[in-house]
Amino acid sequence: MTEEGDTVRVTLRGELDVMVAGQVGEVIRRHLAAGRPQLIDLSEVVFIDSTGLAAIVKSAPTEAERALMTLRRSRHHQANRLFALTGTDRLFRFEAEPSSEAEPASDTNGTGPA
Repeated sequence: MTEEGDTVRVTLRGELDVMVAGQVGEVIRRHLAAGRPQLIDLSEVVFIDSTGLAAIVKSAPTEAERALMTLRRSRHHQANRLFALTGTDRLFRFEAEPSSEAEPASDTNGTGPA
């Protein structure tokens, strides 16, 4: 956990499952109770199970609390897919994805555009 101005950045790594869900929920709730905006950084989360997802959702049960939270998407498909499959991605604000210029396609030998 780090502080960036008024915002608390909660960085999660590895697996967000039954083993750590309670601790994650506690940290998020503590900062919400203090009215602190939070960036929940999921970029290094490789796996989320239902208890991990529930910890995030239950830590901010009201729209006003969720308004203090911004989530950074995981780099791993499974973690992001769980939010989409359950519809919980509609409950939270996610950080804007960085726009990237499309790389030109290369031919089969990699020497240039196709």
